[in-house]
Amino acid sequence: MENNLLKIMRELWISIAIIHQTDGKGDKKMKKIVATLFLMTSFLSLADGTKIWVNSETVLNYSARLDSAIRKISIEGEAYVEVAKNKHKPFIVHTSRFDVHVLGTKFNVSSYKEEAAHSVVLAQGKVKVYSDKLHMSTCLKPNEMFATSKDSCYKTQVNAYNYICWKNGLLYLESQPLSTIINKLSRHYAVNIKMEKDIYSLKCSGKIVLFEDLDITLKNISNVIPITYTHKGNEILISKKININ
Repeated sequence: MENNLLKIMRELWISIAIIHQTDGKGDKKMKKIVATLFLMTSFLSLADGTKIWVNSETVLNYSARLDSAIRKISIEGEAYVEVAKNKHKPFIVHTSRFDVHVLGTKFNVSSYKEEAAHSVVLAQGKVKVYSDKLHMSTCLKPNEMFATSKDSCYKTQVNAYNYICWKNGLLYLESQPLSTIINKLSRHYAVNIKMEKDIYSLKCSGKIVLFEDLDITLKNISNVIPITYTHKGNEILISKKININ
C-alpha cells in the first residue's frame, strides 16, 4: 500500500510541475519539468526515445517534439541521461558552465547553482564537453569525470556507478566532505540542515539508503564521524561531538 501511495504522490508532483510554453501562434514550443523536492526522483522519456532520471530540486527544459536538426535540453540540478542514438541529430545538454555533446550514450550531469563543483560522469559511450567560460573542450571515456569550479576544471578516473546510483535510491560516499554530504541530504529530504563551520571538512565513506528516515541516516553518520545533531523547529543543527571522559 505504501508503494502505491508513493507512486500516486510521484505522479501528482510530476503533473503539477509540468509547464507548457507556446509561441505567438499557439504552437507548443517547450516543456519544463521541476523534480519533486520530497524523497523522490522523476523519470521521463522524450519523444526521440531518450530516457532521463531527474534528481531533487532540478529544472529540466527541453523541446516538445525534438524534431529539429539538433536535439537540445538544459539542466539546472542533476540528471542521468540515456540518449537514444541518432547519428543525424546530435544531442546537446546545456548547463550554466558547460555543454555536453553526444550521439548516443549514458551519463550523469550535476549542475546545481548553489554548489561550487559541477560535473559530467560518463557511464557508457563517448561525450565531448565544451566550456565557453573556461575556453576549453575535452572528450570523456566510460568511468571518467569532468568537473569544473568557477575558474578551473579537471578530468579524472572514477567509478561511474557511484555517481548514478542516486536514481536507484543509493548514495555512495568515497571520502567526501561532510558539507557535500549534508547538502545532498538537505536537498533530497527538503529539510534545512545547518552545520558548524569546524566540521565542514570532516570526511565520510560508506553507503546511504535514501529511502530511509533522515534521523536514521544522520545517526548512522554520527556513528562514523564525531558529530551530533538536534532538531530545532523546522531545522536540524549539526555540531561537533564533544567527548567527555
